[in-house]
Amino acid sequence: MRVHQNGRDESATTCMFAVTMKDRPLLLAQLGDGLVMLKTPAGTTTLEPPSERFGNATTGLGVASDVREWRLHLEPNFTGAASILLATDGVADDLVPEKRAEFLTVLVTKYGLRPAAARSRAIAKQLRDWPTPRHRDDKTVAVLWNDATTEASE
Repeated sequence: MRVHQNGRDESATTCMFAVTMKDRPLLLAQLGDGLVMLKTPAGTTTLEPPSERFGNATTGLGVASDVREWRLHLEPNFTGAASILLATDGVADDLVPEKRAEFLTVLVTKYGLRPAAARSRAIAKQLRDWPTPRHRDDKTVAVLWNDATTEASE
């Protein structure tokens, strides 16, 4: 309803998601900028825009005209300990590529065992206090993990 009020051109946005069901493959998808990362004991998989893109020139919902603009990853045998990071470019662009997996681990181990409301408040505070000076870009993160991930890192 809100998109309709503003019009399609003013509502273009990045879209990222991870979806799975019990005993089914995991699908990761991304359109636009930011970062999608899957971390398992076997390693990490990332989806992100090409590094040669210019500034904030990216596609998104409302802009993309072809399904080939989506980045997709299907994890057919998705079982065991895993964590997933979905981060907008306001967070992703400030992460050192070699430290991204560590960032995800810290989010799960530092905040994962807290009650949901306390976890949400603590992460929101960290995002408001983001250390990059004069950084005004949107900072949104979503982290998904299973209990085996939290237990294995204690």
